[in-house]
Amino acid sequence: MAFWRTILLAGATACLPHVPSLAQSIVVPSRQELEAKGVKPLSADELKTLLTNNTLYHVVPKNGFRVPLLYLPDGSRYVRIRGEEMKSTWRIERDMVCEYSVVLKKDVCRTLYKADGIGAVCDEGASNCDFGLDWAAGNPERLGM
Repeated sequence: MAFWRTILLAGATACLPHVPSLAQSIVVPSRQELEAKGVKPLSADELKTLLTNNTLYHVVPKNGFRVPLLYLPDGSRYVRIRGEEMKSTWRIERDMVCEYSVVLKKDVCRTLYKADGIGAVCDEGASNCDFGLDWAAGNPERLGM
């Protein structure tokens, strides 16, 4: 019986190509490693283009989980953490995205690095980067709706 349950489960899993694989840990490069590879921080104009009306994902290094954040042109931002959606604010300052962190309960400014296959989110003044970075056009997570 257990054998057939395993076969059925394997067959069912194979028929579901849209189901994402389990999250895996990632290594987020430091600022020094990024800059050694020629990856420069995004400028204010690049941040505005990348973020406005789009979804940014902070990728948690230890488990690879993706935290979606939607940035709207009116300065509001939506984030979903552990299934809970929250609203806060954002702005661009000195080539950094500054936002009210719903986790830390304070404003934080972060530098974003994005190049082919590389993305990182680094807190202001920190040598290490806290999150990996991914991005999607529009609002595929349907945040704020």
